[in-house]
Amino acid sequence: MNSFAIRKTNPTKWTRAAWPLAFLLCAGLAASADTGLAASPDTGFPGGDPAGSESRTYQEGNTWVQQITGSLPAPHLLKVDSDAGSVQVRGAAQSNLTYVVKKRVKAASEEEARKLFSNFRVQASSQGGVALLRGQCESCYGRMQARVDFDVTTPRATATVNARTGGGSVSVTGIAGTVAVETGGGSIRLDDITGPATASSGGGTIELGTMGGDVEVETGGGAIRINSAGGRVAATSGGGSIEVVSARRAVSAETGGGSIRVLKCGAEVKAESGGGSLDIGDAGGAVTANTGGGSIRVLSAKGKVQAGSGGGSIHLTGLSHGVNVETGAGGIIVEFANGASLTDSALETSSGDVTVYLPANLGVTVRGAIEAGSKNSLRSDFGELRVVSDSGQWGPHPVLVEGKLNGGGPLLKIRTTTGKIEVLRATK
Repeated sequence: MNSFAIRKTNPTKWTRAAWPLAFLLCAGLAASADTGLAASPDTGFPGGDPAGSESRTYQEGNTWVQQITGSLPAPHLLKVDSDAGSVQVRGAAQSNLTYVVKKRVKAASEEEARKLFSNFRVQASSQGGVALLRGQCESCYGRMQARVDFDVTTPRATATVNARTGGGSVSVTGIAGTVAVETGGGSIRLDDITGPATASSGGGTIELGTMGGDVEVETGGGAIRINSAGGRVAATSGGGSIEVVSARRAVSAETGGGSIRVLKCGAEVKAESGGGSLDIGDAGGAVTANTGGGSIRVLSAKGKVQAGSGGGSIHLTGLSHGVNVETGAGGIIVEFANGASLTDSALETSSGDVTVYLPANLGVTVRGAIEAGSKNSLRSDFGELRVVSDSGQWGPHPVLVEGKLNGGGPLLKIRTTTGKIEVLRATK
């Protein structure tokens, strides 16, 4: 099975999927010229409104708002770009695109507000199936009280939505096509997206609802939660927690220190944390789980499991293939399922106990060692296993156990420095 690798977080750059969308925008403009379609005029200018739009000015507390509304033909590609402010895009059963743009400034009077509004440039244009909405602040960079918010409703069948903001939140829902979004630090929410999607935030949270295709998300430090993905999942956070409730295909999750939880996955799972706990539910393929110090738990896996922790406990159940497990200090519990097709496996901890549950009919060769133990440090439900211990030696001493169950088979190596070893008969 091919692995699905994830990229390291780099919130200052567009995600890889966003670049093809930028290319599509250029291609759409070129195509319109080739087909002789007339370009819409530049419909935005400093202090002015897009042609054909309506506007009104009102006050909300000490914030003044200039609201601009208008419409454009139904697009094939929609691009929304704001220097600062939120972006919201909704797919709906309608034949055109409608928008509400709100310029927001903090000012003591309407006169002062209107002067600040003149620093904004709002564009709304359509050409060759490409709709472009843009909010630019000509001379107010660094003024945190100034922003342009976009609320856009577009036909659900829009093939591509590309949204970016310098720092506000982004929300896209109800789109049948491809979605790519980016924010300098705000939160991101995507839901009811049929096509593949990418999302990048400099540090905000990312929440995905029902997604029909592959998803690739990254944040500089916020939490990530994905409810359902019809394709592969790649999720990266600089330090926040990651949760995937359901994914039909492979999941790859990485965080600098938060916890990772994958409840159900139809294929392989890769999870890596700098120190948080890892909790994997039902995996339809192999599992690779590594953490700098947290605990690891796997409910079931239909492929080989590799798990490593700098010091946490490891508990693996419902295993149908081999395992390679290592922890610096915690205990290890491994339970093989009936009908397991075991391959060579190894379980190792520096100071914890190791407990292994084996089906009664499993053919396996067991070789275990306790570096500093006693004869009482080992317990076995299988008479075929032979224990070697120098009981006459004073103090802790090496204890070895070995033997073949059901005629032998793949090698199962067990090792602990100071803990106990238990080889027990599985009851399920």
